[in-house]
This record gives sequence, C-alpha cells and structure tokens, in this order.
Amino acid sequence: MRKNNLFFVCLILLQVLSGCAAKGLGIEKNYDMSKYPGRSIVIGKIKAKFENVLSQPTFTTFLLVDDLTREEIVRQRFSRGKHFFIALDAGEYNIEQLLLGYGIFGGLGDITDSVPVNKKFTVGTNEVIYIGKLETEYRLEDVAPSILQLGRINIFQWIIKQVRVSDEYDIAVKEFHKLYPDIKRDVRKNLLR
Repeated sequence: MRKNNLFFVCLILLQVLSGCAAKGLGIEKNYDMSKYPGRSIVIGKIKAKFENVLSQPTFTTFLLVDDLTREEIVRQRFSRGKHFFIALDAGEYNIEQLLLGYGIFGGLGDITDSVPVNKKFTVGTNEVIYIGKLETEYRLEDVAPSILQLGRINIFQWIIKQVRVSDEYDIAVKEFHKLYPDIKRDVRKNLLR
C-alpha cells in the first residue's frame, strides 16, 4: 500500500515540476530587472470563452512565438481572470494560439486541442509594457453534420466568434505594483495588434 502511495506522490510531483518548467519566462516575486539587462516585463490578460462544448477545458495555455524566427518562446499557462507577467528579450512576438487541456494534472502532455489567436506585440529593451486583455470566443461546430454520419463520426471545427483586445491598463498597473513593489518602473501601454 505504501509503494502505491509513493508512486502517486512521485507522479504528481513530476507533473507539477514539468508544468513549472513549461512556464519558461514567468517572473518570481523578487524579480530584479538589473540582473537581466535588456530584458523587459510584459503584462497581459487572456479571457477565453468556449461555446457548444461538453466540458470546458481544465486549463488553457498560450503559445508565444518569435515573429521573425518563428521559434517557440514559451507556452505560458494563464489563470482565468488574472494578469500574467513574463520577461522577454527585445523583439517582435505573436500569441499564435491557445492550447486547450482537459487533463487532470495540467502538464503539456494533457493538451488536446488548439485554437488560433494571432495577435502581435513589440517588446523594447529594459521596460515594463502592458499588452492588453485578449478576449476570445470560440464555438465548436459540426462542419459535416449530414454528409459523414458513418458510424456516428462527425467532423468538428473551432469557429472563431471573436478575438479582440480591450484595455484594463489601470487595473493591470495597480496589480503589477502590488505584486512587484520593488520594480519602480512606469508601465508603457503597447496593446496587441
């Protein structure tokens, strides 16, 4: 019995650690910008709504890529209703897609679907920028309801209802300074485009 408990504890620990490693460039409470010259902090928020699904995703991650090299920079998991804070080098970036997970542990192996976003932003050197609140709505639709009723196999597709950027600058700045009081920088607004 003890061996089974130890196995599950190790399994959960492995999932938690792999999830932490996947966060990549998230910043810790005592982040010191002077230790990372040239790197900037990016503040944003994502609100994703999914319609016509049997169950909502248990977690959502955004895929961020370097817009020039197409290199994957980070898969950052975000908390619903909260801002995210990540550190990035100067450059052009694209929030390419949202990765949807339905697993119980929230590891990258639990990602089962993705939906497009394609919103870009620019990061300068040694600054704190606010990129806005990305609001997305998707609907899962049966794209061939009557054609492919072979053995009840349907073909589903995500339909984009809305992808827009709203501005919660004052709320984001207040939250940033509350969480990171030692970072005495003005926050520049540079909304997603």
